[in-house]
Amino acid sequence: MFLFLVSRAYAATAKDFSKIPTDGSFEYSYVLKTVLEVVLGVASALALLALIVGAAQYVGSMGDPTKAEGAKKTITWAITGIILLMLFYAIIVYVLPKVIQGTG
Repeated sequence: MFLFLVSRAYAATAKDFSKIPTDGSFEYSYVLKTVLEVVLGVASALALLALIVGAAQYVGSMGDPTKAEGAKKTITWAITGIILLMLFYAIIVYVLPKVIQGTG
């Protein structure tokens, strides 16, 4: 899932900007969606990095309870962030287009 979100961020930066009209009518929804996709992609990469760091800390704790506890907290917060990012992604993909179109 994270690779999907990260790849969407890179794809969002390489979008076809010819879709942006040049006749003065500007699509704010297009810009908003692109910005949100990039932000979610970067946040997903950071959450994945936090999960990897927490796992490395846990392995490196070598039985020290205080280090292991800190690593568990890092892993817990990283997984919480991952779940929230998935929720935000679902909102952006499924809810935001309906709100923008006004079909609620």
